[in-house]
Amino acid sequence: MVNGQLRHLTALVMRTLFLFGSFNYIRYKGVRASPKEAPVICVAPHTAFYDSVCVVLFGPSAVVAKYETASLPFFGRPLGEFATLAYTCAGLGITIRGRQASRAEAPVLVVSPHSSFLDAVIIYVTGLSSPLVRNADRNLGKLIDYAQPIYVCREDPHSRQTTIREIIQRANSKEDWPQILIFPEGTCTNRTSLIKFKPGAFYPGVPIQPVLMRYPNKVDTVTWTWEGPNAIQLLWRTLTQFHTFCEIEFLPVYYPSEAEKANPKLYADNVRMLMAKALDIPISDYTFDDCKLMTFVKNVGMPHPAAIADIGKLRETLKIAATDRESKIVASERQFTDANSLLTYPQFAERMQLDVQQEAAHNLFHKLIRPETPDVIDFREYLLLALFLITLYKPKLIFVESLFHLYGVNGRVNRTQLYQTLQNLVRISQKELNSIFLQADPDNLGTIDYSQFVKAIERNPLLAKLQKNNDPNNLRLG
Repeated sequence: MVNGQLRHLTALVMRTLFLFGSFNYIRYKGVRASPKEAPVICVAPHTAFYDSVCVVLFGPSAVVAKYETASLPFFGRPLGEFATLAYTCAGLGITIRGRQASRAEAPVLVVSPHSSFLDAVIIYVTGLSSPLVRNADRNLGKLIDYAQPIYVCREDPHSRQTTIREIIQRANSKEDWPQILIFPEGTCTNRTSLIKFKPGAFYPGVPIQPVLMRYPNKVDTVTWTWEGPNAIQLLWRTLTQFHTFCEIEFLPVYYPSEAEKANPKLYADNVRMLMAKALDIPISDYTFDDCKLMTFVKNVGMPHPAAIADIGKLRETLKIAATDRESKIVASERQFTDANSLLTYPQFAERMQLDVQQEAAHNLFHKLIRPETPDVIDFREYLLLALFLITLYKPKLIFVESLFHLYGVNGRVNRTQLYQTLQNLVRISQKELNSIFLQADPDNLGTIDYSQFVKAIERNPLLAKLQKNNDPNNLRLG
């Protein structure tokens, strides 16, 4: 309702502007149909920009328009300067070092580290360069649209390919596009290291200009990471400071070698090394996908969330991932108890058929150690995480079937063990679980197997949830 009133008010203001622009007399013929009678209005011929008066007079109607053109609107750059001034008036002291290259010199600007929502000021400092923006951020405001952004849906692989094509097309275009501005880390970090760069900015194989962002403040009120204060809290803390300082440094243009042009990942890694050296911080092999994985594991309540990405990489190093060794161990074991699950390192290596001398095997074991038991790990915790990784991006039911063997006896679980099985996969109340268990156990044996469970939920909404993929992109339980 409020949005509709605002649209009509805007139309009235625009009609007034047309009136003062000599459009003081407009003749109507016929009767306009209601939206229910005719949802679509076709207007022809289209001969002048003055035809936009129709949009105003019709209510305003939703209009089909060009999404973007190569050139910025005439007020685009002044708008960028005005936005930069607004940041300054809000207390952000901006220091510029180096010189921004022209689009002809470097069609792509690569900015790092990305640590704060205040980093958006770089868009305006660089004269409204075109940023890479998540689809989820479309509603942040219309100001960003004047920068001709490239929108991407992180969770959709088809969107990623479309985005790469758009980056390549714009970077190599002879038209007057703004420079493309990309934060290659893909997420906010705490600026203590540079995580793995995504290769999107480097696919065109054109020269890029690295841009560094620093916040040399005594009190850090700007860092916005996966774990920590939210954006509103950070904004409040930042506004309580008299000044917040931001340094933006433009490094010399980086010209790729032929090997880097042919290999975007090599190009990305070399630019990351250059920027890390200029920032005097180390690099890290963690990626945005690793952050999502760790957050998902934490949110669903599984153990060792901070270690899950390393466990996945160590399984690949040890060539365990290709064999699904853990699935076979779980399927062959009658029951997992403290007696056969609390393992020392030699016992763990033996169960996993690993060489005790391998450094990666030793590292894998130590990722699972708890401070209260420094010499042993709970093998069940490792198997849970390994089964999760094995069934990643597959239907949750596959994970459930393995968990019946992990938590049960010979693949049969009681009511408590059924809850253990489901608690990391879906939200389910004790009442719902009791109802499902009673339906699956008509003979009151006290235990059920996987096939009985699936039969019991055939007409239950739980089945649809468990048929969905085990996908960390959701970040929450289904």
